[in-house]
Amino acid sequence: MNTFNKADQAVADFLGSIGILYNPVYVGNFDHNTEWKHDLFSVSFNDKVKPLIITEFMTGIGYRDQRSKFSMSFVTKLKNSINNNYCLNCVNSGAPKSFQRYVAAPTSASVLYSLLSDASCVEYGFLDFCDNLGYSNDSIKALDMFKACEVTARDLKKAFTSEQLETLNELLQGY
Repeated sequence: MNTFNKADQAVADFLGSIGILYNPVYVGNFDHNTEWKHDLFSVSFNDKVKPLIITEFMTGIGYRDQRSKFSMSFVTKLKNSINNNYCLNCVNSGAPKSFQRYVAAPTSASVLYSLLSDASCVEYGFLDFCDNLGYSNDSIKALDMFKACEVTARDLKKAFTSEQLETLNELLQGY
């Protein structure tokens, strides 16, 4: 994740142009999770008055590195894109400095790409959702996942106009 591409910048610029602030907050690391070790962020998209979307976002531990390995241009662009001075978060601050690892906050583009992808899964209904993703249509777990994707789609439609969602989809095409 030590890169910051054109789509990241384009989405950050677009959000700024429509008055939406992106705020990722590092929650912690879950190295003890045997199923999937990850870092957890609470992210929000806010207008000047209130939060529009608040969600969790996880990144795998492959995004961690030593602080010195993150290029300064990446850190500068990331800080500018999220209006946040704490874009690198130490995941093991108690370790000796040479063993400390940091994770960069996810970009607004990566979070929106994930949310838009989840939202698009419910476009054609539950049966197509199951067929397209390889789930049994007789599964409670699949139904719960479908409902979660429906909530994501509903939240996106509340936070953004249809034109804004179309622009975000265009900016994130091929992301």
